[in-house]
Amino acid sequence: MKKPESEVIRFVRIAWASWPGSWQRYNQIIGATLRLCAEGFQWERGDIAQLIGICRNGRCDIHRCLGEFGFEGLYTIAVRTGNLSYCLEYERYCQREPIIVDDVNGRQRDRVCIGSEFQWNDERVKVTSFRKGRAVACSYRETVEAEECATCGCCTRGPRKTISKRYAISTSDVKQDRKKRREAAKPAGPPQ
Repeated sequence: MKKPESEVIRFVRIAWASWPGSWQRYNQIIGATLRLCAEGFQWERGDIAQLIGICRNGRCDIHRCLGEFGFEGLYTIAVRTGNLSYCLEYERYCQREPIIVDDVNGRQRDRVCIGSEFQWNDERVKVTSFRKGRAVACSYRETVEAEECATCGCCTRGPRKTISKRYAISTSDVKQDRKKRREAAKPAGPPQ
């Protein structure tokens, strides 16, 4: 007996069935549908692979629909909205362990995604991408180089942020950091 399709696949098939007469609008519809699914639909094992397979056989370019961040962008949406089922499905699909850090984006502990900000090595860092199972996070410093217009002397460009340090953070790095902070927080033994 064939397993019934998940609600995600059924919803996306409804969007695929619509043809607004324009490829651009069609891709926008599919992209909006997938973003909506990442926000709150229940994802099941194999949904991402099935979506990619359906797109290969159909008229939809899944990468054009999702834009430059692709499924990673949907992961960001799912983390921020708390859709654990998509997070788990994407991590399974990518064969990537979740990177869960403390005090991320004002929450006590959560997965990191593109745009997440947290404390790392006594610096505030922001995740810019993922590579080989690691979160690439950068710390920034503000440069105070203001440029002036040669004609009128008005400021044309104010201070901007430049990368100070770049880190590649894995799950094991987070666990080691957490252990180190826990040990540092332990009170010292009785005086001798």
